[in-house]
Amino acid sequence: MLDEFKSALIAAVNKCEALGDVHVGLSGFTSGFDDVSTALLDAVFANTSSILDKRSVAEISSAPFDHIIFKDRYLLGPNLYYENMLELLSETATQRSPLLETLITLVNCDGNVDMTSQKMFQHKNTIRYRMNKLKTVFAADNELEFFGKLYLFSRIHFSKKYLDPFFSQK
Repeated sequence: MLDEFKSALIAAVNKCEALGDVHVGLSGFTSGFDDVSTALLDAVFANTSSILDKRSVAEISSAPFDHIIFKDRYLLGPNLYYENMLELLSETATQRSPLLETLITLVNCDGNVDMTSQKMFQHKNTIRYRMNKLKTVFAADNELEFFGKLYLFSRIHFSKKYLDPFFSQK
């Protein structure tokens, strides 16, 4: 019954053009009132995934990495990692090499160097040079590690404005 409801909801949201700017996040199954807070938090995480991925609907089960990243983002260790990396990337901007801007543009261009260089009005070699500097800042020894760290940092970075209101530090 629940699966049928979810399927109908997803179909309705995807079909209705009036809901084009609406994002729906769905959590997993709850077995009682004790699970309600977890279900709501999962729905918030799934909703954030749907916004970042520009999808109308996202289920938390279809965004397992985001669930881990978003949940752990507000623990001390991951938060310090993000803040430290942000500081390192921001420091380099004063050295006439806008690494944070390059990182964000590169991620928005799905890692495409040509598209990044066009959007930033920079030569491709300049973007490649900045990518090498990013690899150094992220202490990545290979491409897989670099893109993994880039993905982790960018998901935290882009999700902040959607999740911070739920995790205010009072």
